[in-house]
Amino acid sequence: MTGLHLAAYFGLEKAVKFLVGRQSPDVKDSNERTPLSYAAENGHEAVVKLLLATDGVDPSSKLTSLRVTSLYFAAAKGHEAIVRLLLAQDGVNLESEDSYGQSILSLAAENGHLPIVKLLLDIDGVHPNQRGGRRKETPLSFAVCNRHVPVIKLLLARCAKDGINTDTQDGLSGYTPLHNAALIGDEEVVKLLLAQRGVNVNNLNMHTYTTPIVDAAEGGYEAIVKILLAQEDIDPDFQDSPFKATALQRAAENGHEGVVRLLLSHKGVNPDVYGRGESALSLATRRRHMGIVQLLQAHKSINKTQVK
Repeated sequence: MTGLHLAAYFGLEKAVKFLVGRQSPDVKDSNERTPLSYAAENGHEAVVKLLLATDGVDPSSKLTSLRVTSLYFAAAKGHEAIVRLLLAQDGVNLESEDSYGQSILSLAAENGHLPIVKLLLDIDGVHPNQRGGRRKETPLSFAVCNRHVPVIKLLLARCAKDGINTDTQDGLSGYTPLHNAALIGDEEVVKLLLAQRGVNVNNLNMHTYTTPIVDAAEGGYEAIVKILLAQEDIDPDFQDSPFKATALQRAAENGHEGVVRLLLSHKGVNPDVYGRGESALSLATRRRHMGIVQLLQAHKSINKTQVK
């Protein structure tokens, strides 16, 4: 690391002016970082301007291992002015991705930087629903998982305008934005997503073999279970195989009495279904959730002989 690296890192403009003509302005340190990348990441706009005006500075210089640029660092930290400066440079590729395939747009969405997301979406050629990252998720999925509602609304509006179906599964397990919202218990986002066209309320995760209502029931998210049960095409008793538990069984096993009550009120739920060798009643009995045991025993269709 050179003195110029340190000056750029701490935003010492006078020191950068002094050193920029005496040291290589684009040299990489042991972490493969240039002075520009440090200044961009830490939000030092004046230093970024100074370095960009210096001969020999490559605004598209990448870390060899992560394949990220100064633009990536600025977008990750939400430095809008610096993002604008870098985008104005010739040769800067705003569609560049890191070593996991995550784009600048996805990164900004993941971190909730609304102005940068808006800025990027206004540029021709930026795809608002491109998958990337470790799990091959869309920008919307990244925003949903981190509960960034303003970013979610912006992405949904843009995709709707472009006629893009946002109900996209990730490339690892098959989670959709709706499934992720149900999994983390975000009622507001669930409502936003259900208002979109083409949303599959019975999306099957290929890792856990669960649907949104199964995961919401397991988490005890009553409001979300109620919303999902109101959907016309919901399968409230989904079971991928006899070795998997239904929403009712998950709720009964985990002691979520309110969710059990909601599920039992739905005509599509059969409390006698077995999953993993047990019924909802036997699971609640074994876990000593006596309020749920009473609810199940009072249900008109329950087979009380199934308690183990």
